[in-house]
Amino acid sequence: MKIGGINFVTEKEKGYTVALKKVNKEKDILEISIDITMKEKAVPKEVTVAWDLDCIDMQSIWNPLCGALRNIQPAWRPNILESRVGSGAPIHSLISASGKNRGLICVSDVKTPLTISTGVEEETSLIKCRVTFFTIPVNAIDTYSAKLRIDLRNIPFYDAIYDAEKWWSIDGGYKSAKVPECAKVPLYSTWYSYHQKFTSDELLEQFKIAKEYGMDTVIVDDGWQTGDNNRGYAFCGDWEVYAPKVPDMKKFVDETHKLDMKYIMWYSIPFVGKHSKAFEEFKDMFLDDPTKDWCCLDPRFKKVREFLKDKYVNAAKEWGLDGFKLDFIDSMRLTEYSHFNEPGMDCQSLEDGIEKLLKSIMQELKKINKDIAIEFRHKYVGPVMKKYGNMLRVYDCPNDIMKNRLGVIDLRLIAGTTAIHSDMLMWNKDDTVENAARQIINILFSVPQISVDLKKMNEDHLDMIKFYLDFWKENRDTILNGKVIPYNPEACYSKAAVVTDKCEIVCAYSSNSYKLKTNPDKLVLINATGRKEMYLDSEVSTGIHKYEILDCMGNLIRRGEIEVDVGVYKLYVPDSGMVVFSK
Repeated sequence: MKIGGINFVTEKEKGYTVALKKVNKEKDILEISIDITMKEKAVPKEVTVAWDLDCIDMQSIWNPLCGALRNIQPAWRPNILESRVGSGAPIHSLISASGKNRGLICVSDVKTPLTISTGVEEETSLIKCRVTFFTIPVNAIDTYSAKLRIDLRNIPFYDAIYDAEKWWSIDGGYKSAKVPECAKVPLYSTWYSYHQKFTSDELLEQFKIAKEYGMDTVIVDDGWQTGDNNRGYAFCGDWEVYAPKVPDMKKFVDETHKLDMKYIMWYSIPFVGKHSKAFEEFKDMFLDDPTKDWCCLDPRFKKVREFLKDKYVNAAKEWGLDGFKLDFIDSMRLTEYSHFNEPGMDCQSLEDGIEKLLKSIMQELKKINKDIAIEFRHKYVGPVMKKYGNMLRVYDCPNDIMKNRLGVIDLRLIAGTTAIHSDMLMWNKDDTVENAARQIINILFSVPQISVDLKKMNEDHLDMIKFYLDFWKENRDTILNGKVIPYNPEACYSKAAVVTDKCEIVCAYSSNSYKLKTNPDKLVLINATGRKEMYLDSEVSTGIHKYEILDCMGNLIRRGEIEVDVGVYKLYVPDSGMVVFSK
């Protein structure tokens, strides 16, 4: 079938009918309705819609889960994006060497398990594009409808992604949940600095320092519920406070509030360990092997959803929590041990069960605190997740600057108005202050989460934290609400900028030049390249500007005035420092 100059073919079970029809009139954007009819009501088998694109001026790919693997793969081992409620989002992009869109594939149905794949065929130099629906069993149906969006416009790749997110949000109704203030300020996390080994008294001393150096919210991570410090989840499930660590949770939360800090607490949503009382109660409601040390609860059971929801509601009421870090939603996956059509299940689709669970949690918690914060993390970052979580965090990547940077920028592209958080920042206390500062610069366009032992940091490191978090707060409106413009996705982003009408903030990671095309009131160039110079390549005459050059601890190196005309200007900028231009 030929639509908009592209030949489409379908692969389906016998007795299935697949109808494709163009439903829009925009130039270079194909929006196609896909209507599937089955001979009888049943759990559907896989259906694939396939087409080819000429591999011309295509250098890399992008999708929300691609990480550092951004090269075009062969068709016999294609790039595959998996999407479902609990993981990913149905969007995949082909990108040119100059960062232009060469083919963005997006599906309106953000719940049904599906894959999007692309790969180059050696014999023809064609990109083989495929969307496969029903890759994981769902509820029995006899008809199905979705829309496929293929964007072929010659525009920056990020603009095509931003437009796809708007398509989901506006046409699909997947708007971001309201973001509370406590999710929009730098915060302190206990995970990397303490893991499971802490007491409430120790943490309060740490929180006092964190507040002094610019952190206004805390996340108390794994460990509060167990005396076992072996990093597993065999003691999860009951969610009772381990008194030797936290003798009085309500008092602990109240003391944190007295520091003028908000308190968020970690829970692993699905895990129930063999040492918990809940393990025996729910032994027939697990998704995976019941002989493991910990298992994953199945949210298709109403009893499971009620049990989990009540745990969070009671904690919010009794302890006065400001939010929840709800972990491991992406671990809810069907396995060979998963049940079907069991008494107590009110849905057969795991995706429906996950959404029912998250919807009930958000609704009930908002009755207690309308400004409740709920953190989710990579990989569960799709449009459905944004309705029920208002903080999306990069997946764990301790001390990994590049992965944190990639995660932050990738999430900003599809997040809409949801607050994006870095993975918790950590570094060696004996590293240079410039290297430590690079951790913050690489995630500057997210809400920073800090997780080092501040009591062990030297003065230079503390001064650096204070300087960069103060800078972040001063420029928060630009950072959180401006447009993120990333460069060179194929190189894991050589630099990125966040821009508004009045301000541009640029973080240089490997490329130390920036092309200025506007005349902002404020321009900040931040140098994380490891070199001591940057280049301002101005395409416009912007007149006379004041400037300040600062090192990574905020010490003034030089100030003066400069007249910017069309041309290239070499600037001395200290390693991990910045130059600030103002009118």
